[in-house]
Amino acid sequence: MEVDEENCVKGLVVYRGPGWQWGGQDGGDGNIGVVLRKFYVNVNISHSSTERMGKMCFAQVRWEITGCIHTYRIGTFGVDDESGTPMVSQSDLCLAENQEDPRAEMLKVQFEYRRRYPQIEDISTLNLDYLHSETLDLEEILCRFFRPRQNIISEMKAVSKILQDCIVPMHEYEWASCDLCGDSFAHAENCDTEIYCTHLPCHCRFHRECVREYLMEATGMGEEEGWVEA
Repeated sequence: MEVDEENCVKGLVVYRGPGWQWGGQDGGDGNIGVVLRKFYVNVNISHSSTERMGKMCFAQVRWEITGCIHTYRIGTFGVDDESGTPMVSQSDLCLAENQEDPRAEMLKVQFEYRRRYPQIEDISTLNLDYLHSETLDLEEILCRFFRPRQNIISEMKAVSKILQDCIVPMHEYEWASCDLCGDSFAHAENCDTEIYCTHLPCHCRFHRECVREYLMEATGMGEEEGWVEA
């Protein structure tokens, strides 16, 4: 079934359709993409010897294989100028049979965070210290300060489920230490202030900044193959 202005919605899973003339933008025939938005543009519509202005519907799609975003024509309803019969323009896209494709779900998740954080934040403002009470989710850090590929987001989502922030008991300040860097959780100033750390189900504990920086570096943060531009 072709994508048209009635069935096109945000999050729709699609692939190239009968009107396709865009080469390998989708990564090849049969590869899927996800609709990000639908919009209309005023264009010149030519028919026989007449020409008039009319609205044509377009959809913006992100492709799973290439990670690229492009805009395509979709079926727009109208009336034939000569016969007066209803008609619909040919679409560049078709609906995918499996709208629950897990590859598409990762694309949808990525753009949920792009809508929440439309602008990349300055990494110098990221607060990872042990006096910060807010839970620091790896997936959210990546989407706020970087533009990761969807597979990286998926990995960080899984990791974040087992990372838990907790308060270091005051009686452990003098001897408790980070299992990554080996330094103590205690701090010289504000000794009566609660200290936060991150622990795993195995009860290993880490400085919050140590474990998060380590995990981000382990995923290739900043390397060309791991990240894409907005």
